[in-house]
Amino acid sequence: MLCRLMQFDFMDGTGRFDDTGAELYSDNDLQFGRQYALDYLATGVTIEPMMKFDLAAFADWCESQLNHG
Repeated sequence: MLCRLMQFDFMDGTGRFDDTGAELYSDNDLQFGRQYALDYLATGVTIEPMMKFDLAAFADWCESQLNHG
């Protein structure tokens, strides 16, 4: 399942860590999110069906977050 907290970070910049420094989502979530987006894109779907965000931008964001740390 696609992590909602990660989606909120992508859409609203809420952050990967909470106020105490606890991690809200992992690299595994980012890898899953990237593949989730790429799988939809491969079928011609460009907008996430439920949350309505750009899947290509999301895949790029997930990859950039993985390469950031």
